[in-house]
Parts: sequence; structure tokens; C-alpha cells
Amino acid sequence: MTVRSLGYGIRGEAGAAGIAGMTGATGPKGDTGAQGATGAQGVKGDTGAQGTQGIPGIQGATGPSGSTLVGTATLAESGLITLALGVRRVTTTLAGTVTTASYVAVPISAPPAGYSVQDCVCSTAGQITVGLLVPVLTVAGSYSIPVRIYRLG
Repeated sequence: MTVRSLGYGIRGEAGAAGIAGMTGATGPKGDTGAQGATGAQGVKGDTGAQGTQGIPGIQGATGPSGSTLVGTATLAESGLITLALGVRRVTTTLAGTVTTASYVAVPISAPPAGYSVQDCVCSTAGQITVGLLVPVLTVAGSYSIPVRIYRLG
């Protein structure tokens, strides 16, 4: 658009924009400061209050017993001359024994040398028979072996 003003001539069109100048150089980066030291650990705090106790669980069923002591017995014999081969059976009375149960005889102390307790059965109610391994030949021999009798299961 052209505008006329007094005392001047007609104004011309605007010229093209000039070329942009160069960008200045970037300044140097500043130094990073040193890291500070870690502080000392604080004092341990007090232990908190104990929580409330839980509700007790229900009691389980009673399981089967491994064995029950029936009683004690003494297995004893004496003889002038004894000749035995293999297992000798000694019968003794013991209340509370029944033929339908299984039993075991356990020596209370070590048996005499050459003797060994083998098995234990109840052939008649109230009586038990214990198998003993004895020496083959004894002269004027005797033995006394105290045992505990247990019912199994």
C-alpha cells in the first residue's frame, strides 16, 4: 500500500530481511562441587510392644500307643547238669496278658554270658512264655534274668 505524506515522496516497498549474524561460542562449563560426607547412623529405637496372643488351636485326636508296660518277670532256672540245644522256653505267670495281643520281653540288665532273650508269647491268659537262647552244656548252672514285658500296639 502506498501512503502520501507532505514533504516527502511516495514511500517504497519494504526491503528483504538481512542475513542473520553468527551465533557466539558457548562458554566453558563450571566445575561440579565435591559430595558431602555421609552422616553418622542414628541411635536404635525402642522395641515395640508385643502383639496379642493368637487363639489356641483345637487338640488333635489321641494316637495309638507304641507299647504299654504290662509288668516285670524273672526268668530263672537251676540244674545240676543241663544239656540244651537251641531255644529253651520259660513260662511264668503275669496278670493282664491275653492271647490276642503281641508281647515283647526286654531284659532289665545284661543277661549272663551265653544267654539271650528271644521272643515272648501269651499261650494262655495270665501266662507268658519267653524264649531263651542258652549255652549247650552247663554243669551246676543257674540263671536269673529280670525282664519287662510290654504289650505292643
